[in-house]
Amino acid sequence: MAITGASGASKSTIAHLIMRFAEPLKGMIFIDGINIREVTIDSLRSPIGLVQQQVLLQNSTVAENILFGRPGAGQKAVEQTTGTTHALEFIEKLPRGYDTLTGDQSIKLFEGQKQRLSLARASYKTRQSRSSMRPPPC
Repeated sequence: MAITGASGASKSTIAHLIMRFAEPLKGMIFIDGINIREVTIDSLRSPIGLVQQQVLLQNSTVAENILFGRPGAGQKAVEQTTGTTHALEFIEKLPRGYDTLTGDQSIKLFEGQKQRLSLARASYKTRQSRSSMRPPPC
């Protein structure tokens, strides 16, 4: 699922409420019938991938940027993710492919390429997070 819309349509506000970066002034938020206040922050946020307009990448390789936050996957997992997010086309054309350094503030990449890497990172993160939301143990 993706939340998209015009500038000022409250997309960021919705994302912040769902991930509990902010609390609603009135009412409650339920996901699959579970009040999000009854689950751990980790179980709530782990299946969510956030792609913001201003993409921040590390000064490291393309692969390391995709694996950010969930390192340790094999090359196959990285390649599957980049294929589904249409990042593979430009990665294969980079001088060292997945081992290409992105540079400080990813200045070696175009904005669209940064967005694709950010999408790949979010996709990888949410694929690897197969745990369901559970209330914290009593």
